[in-house]
Formats: sequence, C-alpha cells, structure tokens
Amino acid sequence: MDPPYTPVGIQYWLQRALETTIGTGRNKKRKSEQFLSRIRYLLAYAYSDTASARGWDVQKVIADLGLLIDEKFRFFNQYHKAKPSDLYILRPTPKLLAWKSHQ
Repeated sequence: MDPPYTPVGIQYWLQRALETTIGTGRNKKRKSEQFLSRIRYLLAYAYSDTASARGWDVQKVIADLGLLIDEKFRFFNQYHKAKPSDLYILRPTPKLLAWKSHQ
C-alpha cells in the first residue's frame, strides 16, 4: 500500500503496520527483542529538494514511533507524472515497545 504523503498520514499508516505486526494484546513473543529484530517495514516516500522540512517531519515521525531508518534507496520507484519515491527500510527498536505501551 502507498501511504498518504503527509507526516500525519505516514504516522497513521505506520501505526497500523505496527499494530498488525506486533498486535495489541499481551502476546509476549511478538514483543520480544528477538522477534522484533527480524522485522523490517518497507515504506515508499518522496519529497522534493525544496520540501526538506516535510522530509524531516516524516523522519521525526518514524523515529518517534520507535523505528530506525536502516537503509534508504533513492529514486526506487516512479509513478507516471510523479516524483520518484525513495524506499525506506525501517527496523523496530526497543523504543517501539515504549510507544506501544502509551496507547
């Protein structure tokens, strides 16, 4: 799925991905560092060179959710008449569980 290209849209999209992966219940196995260390999230996102503030806002959302940008592939994908998207490979950190516990 392609997320909305606003910081709030990215936040909601990633929150749903996190809830789907680690769940909302008490499943300790899904919340263990061993399980989380094997998970990666893929996010296609683009911002122009003149909109670096928006790019920073999105990176802040990613970090605030407890995710780390492991790799970024520039110009990974391009839609017809649109700016090429970068592919972000995101990895959960222990901070992810802190975010989850505040819901």
